[in-house]
Amino acid sequence: FERAGGSTQNVRILALLDRTSDYDQSNGDWTDTRLFEPGPDTSDDYQTVFPPTIDTEPLGDLGEIDTAYPGNLLDFIVWGVKTYPAQHYAIILNDHGGAWYGTVQDETTGHGLLTIPGLSQTFDAALKNTGVNKFDLLINDACLMSGVEHYSAMSRYFDYAIGSPEIT
Repeated sequence: FERAGGSTQNVRILALLDRTSDYDQSNGDWTDTRLFEPGPDTSDDYQTVFPPTIDTEPLGDLGEIDTAYPGNLLDFIVWGVKTYPAQHYAIILNDHGGAWYGTVQDETTGHGLLTIPGLSQTFDAALKNTGVNKFDLLINDACLMSGVEHYSAMSRYFDYAIGSPEIT
């Protein structure tokens, strides 16, 4: 039986993960920003451990960066597309959401948010800098990010979008 999760030969997953202190002490209790290409869960107790462990070594440690700053999301997208070229691309934004206020709050570097105008500028620049015509899928894994104003602004950059079922 094969353990699910992570990148495969046909699907590559990249993650820019930033953690704040006093929120999660698992996986070494680090609080900076790291790049991952998650692989399958290799721990023996992968079905019973909470919080789940990250069984993949980071691709890089970026120190503490402001993940609510649009330029950092842009750098991650451009790096990902150029380092791991593909036929299709999905982008997942995961954090708290605030509808038209924005999403992805960085609690360690000023409490900023990625606003809808900031996301639009980021995705516009990402398409220009990568040569991708349009990304395939936007997944909003954040509350309140399924509003018409958000999807209307994102429609120029994505063929499809879905939102978290929680407080959509």
